Amino acid sequence: MWQDLCGERLITEGSDFYIYRKLWKKCHEQGFLPNIVAQTAEISLTHKLCLLKSGFGITIDFLADEFTHTHRTIKAIPFADETFMWDVAIIWKNRKEGSPAAQKLEAFLVKAFSEG
Repeated sequence: MWQDLCGERLITEGSDFYIYRKLWKKCHEQGFLPNIVAQTAEISLTHKLCLLKSGFGITIDFLADEFTHTHRTIKAIPFADETFMWDVAIIWKNRKEGSPAAQKLEAFLVKAFSEG
């Protein structure tokens, strides 16, 4: 699985981001350095570079699903490795309830992550 990435042109968020550091570490553990051809500041740019055929983007499953639904020329390839996970959390000021927008975000995330 990880060896399949050896030598491939990879697009990921930049070195300041968790996903970059985790990708680098996992590839190094497998005995190779990732061929990162582009570092982005946002995952949406990673998706757009994939659309331009610049390489394989490393992204989050639910965001990839949304992008590939809109852009049929892009295919998401599941990459199941329990050690390569990205935890998501919601944090806001301590009060009885969040704003309507925050409540919608919370409902979306709870639904998205409880279906898996």
